[in-house]
Amino acid sequence: MPVGADFIGWMRNQVAQWADRYNTDPRRAFPAWALNFIFEVEDDDAYIQTDTLTQGDAGLDGWYFDRDGDVFHLVQAKYLDDPVEGRVSPGDLDPLIKAALLLRDPVNIEDGPHRDTLTAVAVEMEQALLDEVSVSLDFFIAGRLSDRATTHLEQAAHQLPGNYTAAVYDTERFYQLKLSDDPIDDLAGQSVRFVVSGHDEYFERGPEPVLPGVEAAAVTALDGRSLAEVASIRWCKSQRA
Repeated sequence: MPVGADFIGWMRNQVAQWADRYNTDPRRAFPAWALNFIFEVEDDDAYIQTDTLTQGDAGLDGWYFDRDGDVFHLVQAKYLDDPVEGRVSPGDLDPLIKAALLLRDPVNIEDGPHRDTLTAVAVEMEQALLDEVSVSLDFFIAGRLSDRATTHLEQAAHQLPGNYTAAVYDTERFYQLKLSDDPIDDLAGQSVRFVVSGHDEYFERGPEPVLPGVEAAAVTALDGRSLAEVASIRWCKSQRA
């Protein structure tokens, strides 16, 4: 699916807002924003749980334990200058595979600025694995990853001892998630008719804030019956799809 023209600007703006909020740079803010965007982790928790994004992090850029879904997430993040055409090689992502193994054997964690954090994550994951949860290796990429590279990561995850999987969230997938939350871009070229309550009882204005795919907005009172009819027709079509 081609990424919408407005999405890249929206994503960069989101990451920049996180960077300003936590007085950091976009590359540090990106995994925190992504953890919040994908899994709805609270802002401060998302920032804290991505605090190993520096040298000595053993390849782990973040983590999240989804207790409701019984999934322990380990994160590797790459924020490229060109999130549309920029590519990441599998070798740049392999460190998360090694980090997953290291967290299973925390006595091998070397001294460094993140030793205490990595040890704490290892202990939390160890406790989670006692309940037979699965582990997802999540790759957050503001850029592109080839199908071959994705297959490589999936196979590497399956070869780890236990129930491990790999999930790639690249720019296109971020865009798809945005559409699922706000599907307004899918309405391009479509027309939906409503009946207003009276002749010329409406006025137009530009959308504020600016919304992707929306050129203008109107304020009016609608005939409730026409609204119900459109909703019913749309629902029936979605059930047949």
